[in-house]
Parts: sequence; structure tokens; C-alpha cells
Amino acid sequence: MKFINLLFISLLITSCASGVKLNSQFCASRNGVWAKKDDVLDYKASKKVVGFGIEERRIRDILSQRSYDCRKVSRMRVRIDQDFFDALLSLIPGYSSNTVTIEFNLEDS
Repeated sequence: MKFINLLFISLLITSCASGVKLNSQFCASRNGVWAKKDDVLDYKASKKVVGFGIEERRIRDILSQRSYDCRKVSRMRVRIDQDFFDALLSLIPGYSSNTVTIEFNLEDS
């Protein structure tokens, strides 16, 4: 019985939510659409996101750090990746470590 109680308390303590939430607010493009998996996209911007709990990031901010205007994006694909080290760090309760990669094309000027 003590083992079951210990297991229950362990699961309760270590099952904290963590991850990345992407926000597309303020990033409305007139002609923007999501790219298909096999579409060839010309530009890429990546951002490492680490922290405790749910980390929220704006697509607009990730692109503007690389001097791109998200309102000019015509086609976009978003990936959230973890390498081996990120996965090991994510074993810490509530901690997440991910890389957000945005691949995109810009509208013709």
C-alpha cells in the first residue's frame, strides 16, 4: 500500500504541463497559407525556447528577430523539435526545451 501511495504522489509531482504555445496574433498576411510537407520554402528562422511550464512565443517576434515581416509571408510551415539533450532536460518536472523552426516564403514585391 505504501508503494502505491508513493507512486501516486510521484506521478502527481512530476506530471506538470510543459511545452511551447505559438501565437500568430498580429501576423495576418493577405495571401498567407500553410505550406504542405513537400513544398520547397526559401527562408528559415529558428528559436530555442526553454523554461518551466507552457512557454508562449509569437511567430511575429521570431521572424522580426531575423528582420522579416510576418505580414509579407505567403506560405509557412512550423516545426517544434527536440534533440537528445532537450529530451533529457525535459525529464525535469515542468521544464521544456524545444527548438521552433519556421520555414516560409515571402510575397513578391
